[in-house]
Amino acid sequence: MLKSEEGWIFHNHAFYLLHEIINKMYDVTFLETMLDVGAGPGIASAIIKIMFPHINQTLLEVDKKNLSKWKMRNLRGQIYNGKNIPFEKESFDIVLCSHVLEHVKKPEKFIKELWRVTKNRLIIAVPDGDYNIKEHRFIFNRSNFINMISNSIGYKNNIKKVYPVYHSHINNLMAVIDRT
Repeated sequence: MLKSEEGWIFHNHAFYLLHEIINKMYDVTFLETMLDVGAGPGIASAIIKIMFPHINQTLLEVDKKNLSKWKMRNLRGQIYNGKNIPFEKESFDIVLCSHVLEHVKKPEKFIKELWRVTKNRLIIAVPDGDYNIKEHRFIFNRSNFINMISNSIGYKNNIKKVYPVYHSHINNLMAVIDRT
């Protein structure tokens, strides 16, 4: 476990999921830019920065308290409204959105926004099943996760794969969606 400044715990299941996400980044041909939507305190992005120091990363978050943590980790990003991603179409080689979708009011619209700014690959991770967390607006399973993505972006064939990422603490689903 890694304990952060305010006692938030980055459990080994989060490291395991991050390991899987990083593995899905290696085969992207052109990997110069990355957007982490819902980056929180930036722990995952800081680790990705170590693994891929050449990537120009941008973080997006709705909570202003994370700005000081990003600065401490030498990460750059901005606060936004949680709905409209403030970048042009296809601005980022990879867009990462981990454990955010279950919190948003309109996940299909949110996925469309993620896809709009994705140039090559979109990686979305969500909890698999009900974890009885009151902040979760949606409960995902493999079927409704795939259908939501397909309905949102209209490209069922572009979904490279939906991976189950099992762990004793929390199970996850991770979708890898490519433009080509």
